[in-house]
Amino acid sequence: MNRCRISRSFLDDLLSGLRTKPRNRKIRIFIEKWNLELKNGHVYHQGKEVVPYTVDEPQYIEAILKREAEQNGMPLSREGAYAYVTKKYIGFKRRPIAAWLKRIEQLQLIHKRPDANTRINKRNREGARNYRMASKFEGPYSLGVDLFQIPKQWSGYKFFFVAVLQKSGYLWLEPMTNKKAQTAKTMLTRVFADCKKQFGSIPSAIITDDGNEFKGAFDQYIASRGVKRHIVSHVSWVEKKNSTFARTFAVMRNLHGFKKALELTLLKVNNIKNRITRKAPSEWTPQDFTKKMKRHNRKLRLYPRRKRPVQFHVEDRVRHMLRATLGKTTFYKSYEGMRSKKHAMWSKKLYKIKEKRKVTGRQKYKVAGKWWFSSELLLCEEDIVTLRGPDKKKPKAKKASKPKAPAGPRKARVRKVAKPVAPPKAVRRSSRLRKKAKVDYTGM
Repeated sequence: MNRCRISRSFLDDLLSGLRTKPRNRKIRIFIEKWNLELKNGHVYHQGKEVVPYTVDEPQYIEAILKREAEQNGMPLSREGAYAYVTKKYIGFKRRPIAAWLKRIEQLQLIHKRPDANTRINKRNREGARNYRMASKFEGPYSLGVDLFQIPKQWSGYKFFFVAVLQKSGYLWLEPMTNKKAQTAKTMLTRVFADCKKQFGSIPSAIITDDGNEFKGAFDQYIASRGVKRHIVSHVSWVEKKNSTFARTFAVMRNLHGFKKALELTLLKVNNIKNRITRKAPSEWTPQDFTKKMKRHNRKLRLYPRRKRPVQFHVEDRVRHMLRATLGKTTFYKSYEGMRSKKHAMWSKKLYKIKEKRKVTGRQKYKVAGKWWFSSELLLCEEDIVTLRGPDKKKPKAKKASKPKAPAGPRKARVRKVAKPVAPPKAVRRSSRLRKKAKVDYTGM
């Protein structure tokens, strides 16, 4: 049914036909064919909401995408978003989803810098370390572990404990305040318990680099569980997952607090449909680990097809690269564009191209008073969409006090007259004292 292009008027006819009676034979046959239902004022098919065709109702479709991106687990990629929304809705297409994602301001500001040169692939097939998942080696539950250093602008935590199952790509994230082996061991125990709960077994092998945080108590715990440990120069599938979750977390952190952003990041990353397994990590079941899974899209070109530079036109709206992007080479990380203002990689302000000319065979464009190559500009054609977090609760307004009754005429003050004080009584002396106290009058 997802291939049907249902217009807004036709959807309204289906809605009224489910409520009362179909207006014609076409509506009645369509309802019976697809077994449509009415729930909460919307049309549903097999538990999924039917939405109108994107061209007819772009605002309605964009409102759904915006809500799913801000508050739920929809990944911020075309294939990931499409696979996610098709589980809940019927009527979405890939092209409008991709166009909407290109309009998001946060994704534009962390857009990956284009490659200046195309490198030669050293191998002709992807997945050079897939042999680790064979039953005669580590088995399907091989777990890669690494630490990710959190930028200080993001949180008071210093590291993320990152664990990824190689076969399914499922991700665990645990924040850490230090780099001690005892702390890493505590995080690993949580991963073991959750892996057992979700997938029916603890990891069969732990693959790490030779960091000190993976020695001592960490290594002793692995040995006590009867699990193998292998040391490599770097765990490739974990390093790749680091980039994916960091880009998502950088966006979510600006919308929500640390705890909520971490929760949504895990949901989004684990809902991304993998192009190799063609399943999202959250869709794996314990039965999937016991059978052989075909891995697709593994062939690589020796000389990859080189992307042609984008051709811009005068009056196009673009962003230009900033110094933080142009100066980085080896340690370039696209997600750092959301770290702070001084780490920004693309200009937040949009500019129009004023002129263009060729310099030594390459096209250059005049933007903001300077000349730029096409690889240093980012096209922003349509209206910009900004993801926003929940509105902050406003302080409750004080209740208005009841107006006092108007005061009447003022009463005259009555002065209190002091009561007259009685004179003190004369003290009568006793006769005994009078007899003793005799007065001598001779000297008078």
